[in-house]
Amino acid sequence: MSRSAFISRRDGRYLFRARLPACLSPKSGSAFRISLRTADYKTAKLRAARIASWMLSVKVAEDPESALLALWPRLQALAVEPVCGEEDRVDRAAFQGVAFEAQYRVRLGGRKPDQLVPGWDEHFVALVRENSRANNEREKSSTVLSRIEEKRALYAAVASPAPPPTGHAAPAAPDFRPPAAAAASVDRYTRRTMSEVLKEFLDAR
Repeated sequence: MSRSAFISRRDGRYLFRARLPACLSPKSGSAFRISLRTADYKTAKLRAARIASWMLSVKVAEDPESALLALWPRLQALAVEPVCGEEDRVDRAAFQGVAFEAQYRVRLGGRKPDQLVPGWDEHFVALVRENSRANNEREKSSTVLSRIEEKRALYAAVASPAPPPTGHAAPAAPDFRPPAAAAASVDRYTRRTMSEVLKEFLDAR
């Protein structure tokens, strides 16, 4: 697969790019584009090859009906399968976009997809629902993980004492020893016997 044929790069990320047949293009020669969701070329090449494997059968379609028939086997397979990983998510998103365009053009021609391919609508709805579920799950997961990481960073900052400024000695621990008068008072009452206390009380009277 030639890189220039299906892969382009924008803002450090790779895109899949292919020209759709004139029967599916609002303007002759318009291109279908979708993000491959990666900045790694090897990963982008694998994902682009997966999309191109079914896209090539659509490129030779001469009318929307032919494009719909070319997409039907792939739709049947995807409609009953759950999303498995990022590569699958990218592939399914690309397929959904092209399949939607094909069925839209069929309707513009005055026909319903189900009339041409019985079961199309049911399978297409199942595809869209599963893709939406997987995307929502992915967004929710990424949001939760980001919050966990923020809390971890906050807890780490609170638990770690700040180091003393460079070039200055750490302050000495405060001295909590009681004043001399208080110490003497404490010593006076803790070291005398009971007889001494009684004698002092009688002398005072």
